[in-house]
This record gives sequence, structure tokens and C-alpha cells, in this order.
Amino acid sequence: MEHDHWEIGLRGEALDDLLTSEKAGMTLWFMAGYLKGLTDSSALHSGERQMVLEADGDQGWRLRYAKSESDDA
Repeated sequence: MEHDHWEIGLRGEALDDLLTSEKAGMTLWFMAGYLKGLTDSSALHSGERQMVLEADGDQGWRLRYAKSESDDA
């Protein structure tokens, strides 16, 4: 089963806590590898999907990965 949309949400305070903990280095390494895997997606390179980092309006951020809007038409 393929999911067309997903998103990751993170509140500002949670991100601060995550990045200032004793395991911050490991967390950053994991997050960098995870995002690298996503950006290597052939669908992302061909324009079939898009990845957007946007403010969620509640002092947090949301990373979305979904079909391109032009595909929805």
C-alpha cells in the first residue's frame, strides 16, 4: 500500500529539547540521513512529488512530502 501524503510535525520547544540533549549529535545524524534518503527519491527528482518545510502557526514546523499539486489536477 502506497501512501500519497505524509508529514512530520515538531513544536519549537520539542526541537530545542531534542537538539540540546546529550544525544543531540546522534539525533542530527539520524535526521540528516533520513532527509537525505527522502531527497534521493526519484519521484522527487522527476517532479512527481514535492517536499516542503513550513511553519505550522503554533511556533512549530511541519515537513510535508506529497504528490505535486500539478498531479492533483
